[in-house]
Amino acid sequence: MHLIKRSVSHAVEILDQEIEAIEHPNPEDDLDPFGTHPTIKKAKLLMDVGYLHIAHNNMLSGVITSTN
Repeated sequence: MHLIKRSVSHAVEILDQEIEAIEHPNPEDDLDPFGTHPTIKKAKLLMDVGYLHIAHNNMLSGVITSTN
């Protein structure tokens, strides 16, 4: 879970930088260098993290139940 938290934090930082680059474009850069808008990427990432947390909690619940 610690690795997931670190990975997500890093990915969110990168997406925030992409959002900032789109909101305040540099005239010398490409008009749309990122394809899909970073806000959509961030929403997808956070939904996936939610599913990972649910899967992790279900696994732990199964281990605790079988141990008891």
